[in-house]
Amino acid sequence: DGRQLAFISNREEGNALYLIPTDRGEAVKLSKGKHDIQSFEWSPDGKLIAFLAAELKSESEEKKERDKDDVLIADPAPVLAVQVRESARRPRSSR
Repeated sequence: DGRQLAFISNREEGNALYLIPTDRGEAVKLSKGKHDIQSFEWSPDGKLIAFLAAELKSESEEKKERDKDDVLIADPAPVLAVQVRESARRPRSSR
C-alpha cells in the first residue's frame, strides 16, 4: 500500500532491518539480537518480512581471528522472519 518502507541500515552494531512511514516519522528497528542482516523480502500477503542474517562475532571470536587462531566451519545463514502489524503492510520493497 506504500505507507511504509523497509530498509537495512548499520545505525548500530551490524546491519539491522528497519521500517519507516513514507509520509514522515522515525524508523523503527524490526530485527533484534546480534545479527548482521544481509537481505530481506516481503511475503506475498505483506504480513511478514523474511530476512537472511549472519550472527555477529563475539569479542573472543574477533580476538581469535586477529591472532590467526580461528577455525571456520561453513554454516549457511539462518532464514528469519518478523511479523508486520496491520498498519505496516506493504506488498514489496527493496533496499
